Amino acid sequence: MIDHGNGLVLSYANLEQIPTVYEGDAVAAGAVIGSVGDTAKCESLQESHLHLSAELNGESVSPLDYLPKKT
Repeated sequence: MIDHGNGLVLSYANLEQIPTVYEGDAVAAGAVIGSVGDTAKCESLQESHLHLSAELNGESVSPLDYLPKKT
């Protein structure tokens, strides 16, 4: 989970088991926070993928609203 400030928290799951950042680390925009992995064992037959969720002030929102727009 990364607290982006202003009430926005994004959760990144199904990453590699060896973390790139640790709890309490500060991260900058564009920093690598992990690699897509296969830690969701119940999905072992699927291709590696990321689980991304977002909360704004404790309410679930679409993470797509906070990602850069495709150009």
